[in-house]
Amino acid sequence: MLATIVWLGGLAVVVLLIYPSERAMVRSDRHAPLTLQVSRWLNRVAWFALLLLGVSGLFQLSASNQYQGMLVISNTWSILIFIKHIVVLVMGLVTLITGSTVLPDIERLLLRNQAGKNYLPDSLRSSQLRLMTLHRINLGLGVVVLGLTAWARIQ
Repeated sequence: MLATIVWLGGLAVVVLLIYPSERAMVRSDRHAPLTLQVSRWLNRVAWFALLLLGVSGLFQLSASNQYQGMLVISNTWSILIFIKHIVVLVMGLVTLITGSTVLPDIERLLLRNQAGKNYLPDSLRSSQLRLMTLHRINLGLGVVVLGLTAWARIQ
């Protein structure tokens, strides 16, 4: 649970506080390095949290009296847990896309800027918007996971 709180808390801080504050205070090309650093940190936290969630989830599944076996979907609890696992997999996919495509794009554009080459500010803005969108999607999916977890616990 702590991994989820750190991950989703980090996402919430980035999406709800850092991005809006940065945009209001400085130009897009000025806050890109901070965005990149914070997002790199968040990406590492996300992978650690996913790993921890996977391991702890296996223990929790086996400890539940409602667990009847892998892919045995026979009651409300098992349906909720199955949906939760699909949502977590989608979160992993979003994290993979963030870390393997968007963050390297931003880093490449910033390196081009430091080298004095034309880095196309519109490309940077576009990459930052994609990054922000992916973070928002993961935050929303994380809230769904928490809701599914709470719903399954009361079953």
